[in-house]
Amino acid sequence: RETGKQINIGSMAEKVARIQGKGMELMSGFIVGFDADPEDIAKRMTACIQDLGIPQAMIGLLNVLPDTDLYDRLNADGRVRSFTSGNNTHAFSMNFRPARPEADVLRDYKQVLESAYSADLKEYIQRCSVLRRHWTKSSTPRPPMAFGWELKVVGRYLWKVMGSSYRC
Repeated sequence: RETGKQINIGSMAEKVARIQGKGMELMSGFIVGFDADPEDIAKRMTACIQDLGIPQAMIGLLNVLPDTDLYDRLNADGRVRSFTSGNNTHAFSMNFRPARPEADVLRDYKQVLESAYSADLKEYIQRCSVLRRHWTKSSTPRPPMAFGWELKVVGRYLWKVMGSSYRC
């Protein structure tokens, strides 16, 4: 509601289940740093990502972009500090003064990242398992997975993410 994105209003769980129920994987973006974020946003966001079975979650830190209503509102309040390139996934900085203490917002952001993409892969594999269960409930026929699909998923994860500069 804060950003005027009407698509995000309503039950995300139902929307995700409908997509996954058709046998598709959903990639989703999660942003930390909105004024309306509650104190327990990291816990809620982590639970949402896990419970909905979203293996590939983009977790970003809010930075306000020019020519948006949010930018105009925060700029009018004197809260915009600098221009941003739009990179909100690994700079660990915000271009505006958040409503909550910035140190708390950054801590929450790091906590969600560390939980979703821990070095032991536990949470990631759990999300893949949730997704597979949702696919199993689907009435859309799919070809059977080859033996060892878990190893392929973990291998791709290790190859693309663990060596990446995006890692905490």
